[in-house]
Amino acid sequence: MKKTFLTTTITGLMLSAALFTGQASAAQPAQAAPAIDFSSLSQQQKDQLGQMISDYLVEHPEFLMKASQKLQERDRQEQEKLMQEMVNNAVVSQDALLNDPDSPSIGPKDAAVTFVEFFDYNCVFCSRIAPDVEKIMAANPDVRFVFKEYPIFDTRFPSSDLAAKVGFKVLKEKGDSAYLTYHNAVYATKHFEGELTEQDVIAAAKKVGVDATKLKPNEYQDLIDKNKELAKKIKLTGTPVVMIMPSKNAAKNNTFVSPGQMSQKDMQGVIDQIKALTAK
Repeated sequence: MKKTFLTTTITGLMLSAALFTGQASAAQPAQAAPAIDFSSLSQQQKDQLGQMISDYLVEHPEFLMKASQKLQERDRQEQEKLMQEMVNNAVVSQDALLNDPDSPSIGPKDAAVTFVEFFDYNCVFCSRIAPDVEKIMAANPDVRFVFKEYPIFDTRFPSSDLAAKVGFKVLKEKGDSAYLTYHNAVYATKHFEGELTEQDVIAAAKKVGVDATKLKPNEYQDLIDKNKELAKKIKLTGTPVVMIMPSKNAAKNNTFVSPGQMSQKDMQGVIDQIKALTAK
């Protein structure tokens, strides 16, 4: 990348010099500058060349501006392509997203709209949106909320793996409502990025009458693996990820996927849009 950039700049300098000295004209177009073997240059020549390039770029900042604009546009197009792929994959995987009996579900079973979140308890951004998700749930009793345990930091922070597995233990022993209490209690600690402790998890489970210390080795690992496989299929690479879609017949034009932190206002705005689409 650097060599291409350097070669292009040098070529521009050489052509500019040729035009200035009258060596290129409309009648005799300038020929492309030959490739330069940088390894044959002495250190003094490299220093002089570097100074020439620096001076050129200072005098012609539009060159860097155009390069930056082109790079930003390419990044934007790649991001849009990835987002569209995630939406397409979410639509294809809607049954696993919406109807998995091993995923905690809060809200009406016949809700027209479903809100799905992939999260890790050690994720700082998941922690930041947790209070907003609580408020969104309170403001939208007609929406179903599905939580996908996705401990992507489990190799760095053992408490990510533990908290996810205890979450499944709470779900299986006490049900969806108890799971939500546990889920919110873990985030209420405000401990993330490795600060979440085993005692935090045990205390959160205790609030709903579950003894986390009795979790067996590798218990519920299959459920975590299932969620990770689903995330891989959709091409998710981080947390949090919020998906808002119709509970039935989700399609590309009515499914929303947001990787990263999302504001309460934006969540509500998308929910309102999906509600409007499903009401038609």
